[in-house]
Amino acid sequence: MAELLSCTWAGGPAQIAKATVEREAREAYAAGLSPNEGCPYPFHSACGLHWLAHYNLAMPLPARSTPGSPDEQRANRHGLARMAAALN
Repeated sequence: MAELLSCTWAGGPAQIAKATVEREAREAYAAGLSPNEGCPYPFHSACGLHWLAHYNLAMPLPARSTPGSPDEQRANRHGLARMAAALN
């Protein structure tokens, strides 16, 4: 049996399969839609929150910063580089 999410909107309560919500989120991201354009569920509902989480999971992670980049310089100023080196 598929896991279901409960959603309530103007049409009344509905039960939507998690897999459907996840697929719709991935498809919206792949189509280049923003969350406001692509999400068919109210964001405050369980379906909307689950949709948004999977939309965000579809995004690629940012590229790692290169030495001397502003991100690395900021990390060094805050001592994060020393802490990371101590952990290694």
